[in-house]
Amino acid sequence: MEEKPNSRAVYYMYFVSSFFGLLAILTPEPSRPWITCWLAIIIVGGIWTLIGFIQKLDQNRHWRGIYGLIQSNLFSVFGFVFFYRGTGEKLWIGILSILVFVTIAGWAFKNRRLVLSEILSPKRKISLILRLVAMGGGGGVLAGLVLGKAFPSLAPVMIGLVSAILLLVWNSLWVKTEDPDWEPEVE
Repeated sequence: MEEKPNSRAVYYMYFVSSFFGLLAILTPEPSRPWITCWLAIIIVGGIWTLIGFIQKLDQNRHWRGIYGLIQSNLFSVFGFVFFYRGTGEKLWIGILSILVFVTIAGWAFKNRRLVLSEILSPKRKISLILRLVAMGGGGGVLAGLVLGKAFPSLAPVMIGLVSAILLLVWNSLWVKTEDPDWEPEVE
């Protein structure tokens, strides 16, 4: 097992995704079924986090990568829940959200080297947008919440969009778990 000085920091992701999930289930108003689902997720995640912390599993690069990937994807799931609930919880929006989530996560994971290359060394204008969102994703979600006060129908859409972009970014980061020394090709 290799040890990283900051490997314990990965556990903060549990608290970030749990808090964001709480916001998602309480907005626009609390929902008993969503609260039950959220509680189940944080209890299972909390047990997994506690086991990892006690056994120092974060010192293993692959465990840390899997844990981080699941926690960050969970953050995006809660972003999609926020989008779904904020747009009226219509069945077609729920189905569309699931399809978008699975498509983005799968495509980003499959094309992780391309995506991460474009984030770290942008060659296209769209890549600059990805990079900005990747660097300020939490701020993007917060901006969505703030804009929601002025434009209530815009907040869930903004949060859904930022969650989708973060999902793309986070899944591409698996490259660094596979090969920590990987760097994008520079032309």
